[in-house]
Amino acid sequence: MKKLLFILSLFFIITSCDKTPIITLSVDKSEISADGKDIATFKVISTDKHNNEEDVTNNSQIFFADSKLEVGSTTFSTTEPNSYSFYATYEDAVSNKVTVTAIEVEEEPETPEDPQDPQDPQDPEEPTESPIILSASKTSIANDGKDNIIFTVMQDSLEITSQTKIYVGDTKLKLNIFTSTTAGTYTAYAMKGELKSNEITITVEDENENPSEPENPEIPEEPEQPEPEKPITLTASTTNITANGTDAVTFTVMQENNDVTSQSNIFINGGKLNGNKFTTYTAGTYTAYAQKNDAKSNEITIYVEAVADMGKTIVFADGVSISSGWYDVNKLTKGGADVNMCWAAASANIIQWWQDRYVELGHTLPSTAITGAGTKTYDGTKYNLAIMEAYRDLWDNSRGGSVSHGVTWYFEGRNIMKEASAGTHAQPLNANTGGYYSNDWNSILPNIYHGYDYVIVPGILEYKDLISGEFNNYSIWGNGSGLSGNASLKKFSDLVVEFIDRGVTSLTVALAANLGSIHHATTLWGYEIDNATGIITKVWLTDSDDIHQNGESGNPTQQMLREYAVSYTEGTGTIKFAGAPYGACYAVSLYPVSKYGSR
Repeated sequence: MKKLLFILSLFFIITSCDKTPIITLSVDKSEISADGKDIATFKVISTDKHNNEEDVTNNSQIFFADSKLEVGSTTFSTTEPNSYSFYATYEDAVSNKVTVTAIEVEEEPETPEDPQDPQDPQDPEEPTESPIILSASKTSIANDGKDNIIFTVMQDSLEITSQTKIYVGDTKLKLNIFTSTTAGTYTAYAMKGELKSNEITITVEDENENPSEPENPEIPEEPEQPEPEKPITLTASTTNITANGTDAVTFTVMQENNDVTSQSNIFINGGKLNGNKFTTYTAGTYTAYAQKNDAKSNEITIYVEAVADMGKTIVFADGVSISSGWYDVNKLTKGGADVNMCWAAASANIIQWWQDRYVELGHTLPSTAITGAGTKTYDGTKYNLAIMEAYRDLWDNSRGGSVSHGVTWYFEGRNIMKEASAGTHAQPLNANTGGYYSNDWNSILPNIYHGYDYVIVPGILEYKDLISGEFNNYSIWGNGSGLSGNASLKKFSDLVVEFIDRGVTSLTVALAANLGSIHHATTLWGYEIDNATGIITKVWLTDSDDIHQNGESGNPTQQMLREYAVSYTEGTGTIKFAGAPYGACYAVSLYPVSKYGSR
């Protein structure tokens, strides 16, 4: 397929505490001609919780479902026959998929003009291209739709079939094979540009007729039988592994002393294995075999032993324990002035923790840094961290945001969200705010792990010097990653372990199994991990909204560190956190922030 060029637009996951709409993608045509002119037009409809519909097509992004590349338009056309699937995003919502099939355009046969006699003195020049010769495997077939003729085109003793168009009657063949269900006589020829081959007469006989036999009937030759696939042998690097998701069996397929593993399919208990390595978290007995075309290998039995109980380990971020070192900024009003600022509360928690670690190492905070308890009164109550006051006073509250943006603004005064479309995210009210460490940042940055890739427009604009990153479920551990079950949970666990080792991370959750539902930012301070499997079984979170979920009125003052059990939900393919106050919530994205001295 020809390489397509796409213009990639901005694509953000914005953490908010407001309701994410449900969006529906539709297309006016399910089939178009692959001529580059026929166009399919997309439409994106947003439905809010009151079932009000809004056409948001021009504010949405439409993506190819297989490559995740953006179409870059609300229409689609192509010259490549194929079936294409698409989905759309709007704000935090992801739509259904639609499919458009591009149908190959049947071209009219090219009829060349009568060539001039090369001996004619009026010809300006001799022909420059050698003639093309069409040949057929036979000239007569039955009209059963199965019997076929295979055409070959030669030029200068070279086969050029793939470079030509072959016609039978007025119909261009898609390949070089002709079948028919209609009896009759047809003329076949080939075209290479304006160069036309010789003609061959093809007869399609009615198989129901009984023509008289010729006096000397020719005995047809026996058709050549394809050579049977030679036997294949499957071997395994081991037949005993542990169900820890790490121990692996590596399979090899041999055929006449040749390694044909890459040309074979390997099956485990009847299911096709991706590649030639097998791991599992489920103990039991498994049967493996390989298939190469018609050849099936021997079977091998794999024994998977249950993981021995090696206990669990609880790990908290530096300076944090179950009873101290963590922070829990509570939003002051439910439905009031900071309803969308869960991301700001998580940012304030992490920044104050970061500053505590910085001071512990013997450093002095810049005079401009904000630290300690809140001093201002809002709605009769003070925030437990003064950093939250800066976000409430200096940022708008119309949309949600993310911790990576809030942290960067606080330390450097850099607003990386200015690259996004207006109205899609929270913004500082004044561009000349933030940057409380700007005078010291050049000396601090070399002592911080800042290798998180934050790509706003892939390949065009990258921020690789941030101390925070954004890691989304759809590309790393969710449906878009190709992982599921314990493999998905292990990938998520690996990220959390790494991030807590380097600092603290904010965790964005969805409050329903549909990850397009309400998104909410929390702060993840620690985890419990199974030592044998490396899978996280519990996390400890603080939440700026949790006290309101208990039905208490007024502004919250109590700080709480809550424990959640972690599991994978097979039905929805999501990572689930079970515990108060929501009952259950689901992992959407991680926003790690590196501590000082972690380089």
